[in-house]
Amino acid sequence: MDASYSDARPDIIQDWKTLKGQIKQQKIENIALLKILEKEKLKTQGQKDMVEVCLERVLRMEEKVGMIADNPNYMEDLVDTDRLSPV
Repeated sequence: MDASYSDARPDIIQDWKTLKGQIKQQKIENIALLKILEKEKLKTQGQKDMVEVCLERVLRMEEKVGMIADNPNYMEDLVDTDRLSPV
């Protein structure tokens, strides 16, 4: 900027410098927030993976003991068995 403009409007120059500083600070904050977001995404993905592993383990255990969660007839079989058992 030329000297005549800054002499004529020092308030505009000060506002411009303030805004420039705020923009720089917001960029720094944005980078920090993006890093936090990335960490949370990784944590969430890790939790999803663990849920899948646990689900597979539960299904394998249910298959071994004869209870299969994917079988819609399983609950019906339980009700029928309860009716047949002596009271």
